[in-house]
Parts: sequence; C-alpha cells; structure tokens
Amino acid sequence: MGLRAGVAAAVVCLALAAIQVVAVDAQQSRGTLTGTVYDPLGLPVEGMLVSIESGPFGSGVADEMHTDKAGQYRFENLPPGVYTIVVPIEFVPAIEVSLDVGQVVRRDIRMHIEQVIGTFSVCVDCPAVPRYTPPDSLVKEFASDREAAQKQSVTIAEPVAGWEYYQPDVRVTDAIRERGLTGAVVLEASVEADGAVKNVEIVSSPHPELGAAAAAALQREQWKAATVRGVPVAAPLRLTIDFVRRATPK
Repeated sequence: MGLRAGVAAAVVCLALAAIQVVAVDAQQSRGTLTGTVYDPLGLPVEGMLVSIESGPFGSGVADEMHTDKAGQYRFENLPPGVYTIVVPIEFVPAIEVSLDVGQVVRRDIRMHIEQVIGTFSVCVDCPAVPRYTPPDSLVKEFASDREAAQKQSVTIAEPVAGWEYYQPDVRVTDAIRERGLTGAVVLEASVEADGAVKNVEIVSSPHPELGAAAAAALQREQWKAATVRGVPVAAPLRLTIDFVRRATPK
C-alpha cells in the first residue's frame, strides 16, 4: 500500500461581533477604535498584538498595540477614515472599519477553533510498505516548531506523530484489492479533550467497504487534543481518504 498525504488545517477564525458606534461631541474631529479579543472559551486574551492602518497600502495612520489584562485594545485620537484591523492569526482576513468624525467604534474579536481538515491518498493495488519513519534530525526540527506553536493561545488537534509526516493507517482489504474499489471517502469526527476520536461519521463513500476501512483507520489513530491557553478542548475533524490505483506507465 502506498500513501501520499496532504494536509490543510484550518487553525482558528474570528467571529466578529456587531459594530457598536457611540456618538460623542460633534466638535471633536478625532475618533477611537476599541474592542476586546476573546479566546474560544470566551475569556479575554491578554497580550494579543492588534494593529491598524488606513489609506492605500497603509499610507495613512499606522499603529499597533498589545491587548491589556482585560483583553482590550484602544486606539485613540484617530482621524476619520476607513481602517484595517489586523491580528496575527493564520487564515484570518483583515477587518475593515469605517470611523467618522467624533465616533467611538467598538469591534470585539472572538476566536473559534475551526474544523481540522486533511486529505490523503491510498493506493489500493500497490505493494504493502511500512509507515514512514523520519530521521532523527527531521524529528528534532519539527519538534522545535511544535514547541513554538504550543505557546500560542490556541493550537489545533493533530496526530501524535504530527501532521508533517502523518500517514493514516488504512488497511486495504483483500475485497477492496480484488474488486479494484476506488473513490473518495469523507469522514467527520471529534477529537476529544483526552485525544480520543469519537462520533466518527461516514459523510460520503462510493462503497461500504471503503467507508469501513477509512473509519477503522481513523479510530485507530492516536491524537493530541486542541488546546486553548494550554487547556485541552474538543475539536471537529474532517478527513478525506481517496482510494486510487497506481498510475500505469504509457
């Protein structure tokens, strides 16, 4: 069996609260952008870097600050205009806010753990091969990167081996091999706080035999739970396992 894997994990996204605008003295020509950053547990995040800029390509006002102990940021004495608010979280688009004369505009930022997504290919007619074991040098390099990631407020669920060289342990049965069954199986599940995989659901499968093999592989895996400030939490998971035949030379 040959395996080639590609993973895209969506880490977190920002759910934005409705803008709250508070009118102040119209004689004031400057405004304020403020808000609170919350983690997925609903707790304020201290020390999160928040930056703002205005004008084409940041040609106007540019400033940045870290949230305080209450998770709040506040930019004052700003001229009217359209501002872009940026937080250093992957896969999160910049936030545009319009600020008029004498306004205080509040924009709260709430972080959510997104569904972890992975896509893998399994060869149904390739000779069986042992799972890949990376060299020690590569293991140390990835371990260093993972330690840095663990310091973030939110981390994603991942296989114990890490996504970098993860290969799902899909066991191609004789029935699959002999019948040449192929196609993509989509699975959804939850990685619980203790790392256990639960509520495995076969969302779609071209054949019951393929769905059963894919689901069994997912349930065999050992996982590390997602964390929020070091606290393990449950996180949704969606895997696509594509059963394919090896390419035939022309």
